[in-house]
Amino acid sequence: MKLLTAGKILGTHHLLGAVKVKSALEALPKLLGNKCMIRLETGESLLLTPKKIEHLLGESWVFQFEEVKNKAEASKLRNAFLEVRRDILGYTEEDIFLSDYIGLLAKEADSGEEIGRVEEIFETAAHPILVIQSEDYETMVPDTPTFVKRVDFERGEIYLELLDGMKEEKRK
Repeated sequence: MKLLTAGKILGTHHLLGAVKVKSALEALPKLLGNKCMIRLETGESLLLTPKKIEHLLGESWVFQFEEVKNKAEASKLRNAFLEVRRDILGYTEEDIFLSDYIGLLAKEADSGEEIGRVEEIFETAAHPILVIQSEDYETMVPDTPTFVKRVDFERGEIYLELLDGMKEEKRK
């Protein structure tokens, strides 16, 4: 079963090891007592158990994990992704979320040329923006049918149509 990226840990919250999580999912309290995968920026993964989950405001939540005892331990989780089994939150494999795009290999729809991997998604007033990273380029693509032509979750690929200027060379 493919895990659902349920949120992103933004940083610490108070001194007791709580963290602030950004997530649009309302069912997060169902995670209490269940193991969650924490995927760190380094690629390392941890299994942690939420013992307290509180909604703050909008898409902000506070999580306290049984295994995290202080602010120093919690700070190591900054920018990590919170990944969970879909069935715990009442979802199935057929339920598709924008966060499912993270990690997909982006390719140009016409040529099949690799663009990079979807590393992040951020919301704007108009529509979400997919942030695609490669070794040499950063590409930002609106998540609209004009640009996103096809998604193949089985192959882990997303096919895009780009305009000139969307693919920016990274500064070295």
